[in-house]
Amino acid sequence: MKFRVVHQPASNQARSPFRIVEQATRREVDWINRFLDRECLRRVADTTLRSYAHDLLHFLRWWESVHHSEAISQDALTESTLLDYLRFQSSQRPQLSGATINHRVAVIDRALRVAFPGAPGPVAPGFQQTYWRHAPMGLGRPLPALSRLRVKTPIPKPPEEST
Repeated sequence: MKFRVVHQPASNQARSPFRIVEQATRREVDWINRFLDRECLRRVADTTLRSYAHDLLHFLRWWESVHHSEAISQDALTESTLLDYLRFQSSQRPQLSGATINHRVAVIDRALRVAFPGAPGPVAPGFQQTYWRHAPMGLGRPLPALSRLRVKTPIPKPPEEST
């Protein structure tokens, strides 16, 4: 199956103008388009919605190549799903930047959490760190938390002044 992003401007402001569809049948991928609609309701800019759609399309194509099915279910998701996707992106040629990989993984993680709230979260020792998260409104004790799955990105050097 081939999937693609289509732009369908609509007068309905609660619906994302970008949709992920199967190319031959024009059947929509429900869980992705629900996420895009949700982000549209949050008033995310159209350029950001388009970026999210392409990130999710990239993940869907990877998922289909690995699992030979575009159907994603809560049972099929594992703790290593995002780590496997991260490894796949790191092996791409030409090599992707760390910022691109981190952005894609963050969008996919958020979309999967919305679509499948009971699915196991990503666990990747070496890519995540534990830290103490403050309780809401400063009430109660801090709770242990796990950072998002991220790869290291170089810190840009400030431009040198010419004298």
